[in-house]
Amino acid sequence: MAKPQRREEPENLARVRGSQTAELVAAARAGHFARAARPLVIEDPFAIHLAGDRWRRVIGSDFRHWLVTRVLLRQVSPTTTYVLIRARFTDDRVLAAAERGVRQLVILGAGFDTFALRYPHQGIDVFEVDLAASGALKRERLAAADIPVPEHLHFVNVDFERDDLGEHLIAAGFRPSEPAFFSWMGVTYYLAPEAVPGTLAKVSALAAPQSELAFDYLNARDFVAAKDLALFDSMLRFVKKHGEPMITNFDPGTVVQQVGLGDGWEVLEHASPAEDPKRHLGERTDLPRVAPLFRLLHLRRRQGLRGGSRCTARGPPARGADRRSALQAVPALFLGRRYAVRGPVGRGAGVNTAVPDAGLTEQKAPASPSRKRNGSEL
Repeated sequence: MAKPQRREEPENLARVRGSQTAELVAAARAGHFARAARPLVIEDPFAIHLAGDRWRRVIGSDFRHWLVTRVLLRQVSPTTTYVLIRARFTDDRVLAAAERGVRQLVILGAGFDTFALRYPHQGIDVFEVDLAASGALKRERLAAADIPVPEHLHFVNVDFERDDLGEHLIAAGFRPSEPAFFSWMGVTYYLAPEAVPGTLAKVSALAAPQSELAFDYLNARDFVAAKDLALFDSMLRFVKKHGEPMITNFDPGTVVQQVGLGDGWEVLEHASPAEDPKRHLGERTDLPRVAPLFRLLHLRRRQGLRGGSRCTARGPPARGADRRSALQAVPALFLGRRYAVRGPVGRGAGVNTAVPDAGLTEQKAPASPSRKRNGSEL
């Protein structure tokens, strides 16, 4: 059985400055919302406010967007498609759990996640767990965009390698006697190998029967196809250069046992989006191919492991209506067009003020022979 692999790497700079990779993830969602053809893989009108001024300038300019996504970051662009799929994978499973009565969502390594903002009417308490620096940066950007922190959103400062997850969660109001959904996306590969099963052991101790868990992991290099090794190595160099090295990966055949989930958890899904991209993307061709480097796991806590908890439904939430609200909350002018960042502008009539205007104004795309490639609009 292959063991989790770790390279000796420098200190993760996210501890002191906030996560730049989380900013990249927000930028991927924001760019998809602003520029991609409908229907979208995921609808996130809030991401533009969290991605930072630099990424807003990129997303708002045809030339900058082309330069960054198709030239400067072309070697790692397939990972952006995976980021979108990963977000939709999580959304769908959390919403399904909510329909079964789950009323707690714990987002481990939340970064710039926006579930609590996009789905405010599900009756779910959302606990965003992350490094103190990341949480502080997120609150700063929400405040700058005049986006209030909703009452059901709780920030929990935790360093997975150093702090007691359970202690901090319970102090923030988490109810361990009730089922919860634990989401841990985009984190495991940045941690020391021992921190992954260590954290999941704490999750298991907190998870009442019928709780669910979704997380992703990086394939061990031996399980990456030869044709994808260049992308694998390029991505590792990229994140290391930016001070957030990926240091842990797993054998897909034994990962459940390696991370300590072999007992007490039922595997519901173990997915490799790259193996069946149409399942997640349909027939769309406007996105880079899916990076075949990551896998997704979805599990459910078995019954009978802890007493005194039962998933009691409070009535199905208005799932469809809440999905539509993400789009209705954004100015109609924003949909399906290109924009340049100009600074604050007035809101149009009928705009939901829960999503402050992103400060975007319409701009005609400049005529350029490079605007199309292989029949797909950039």
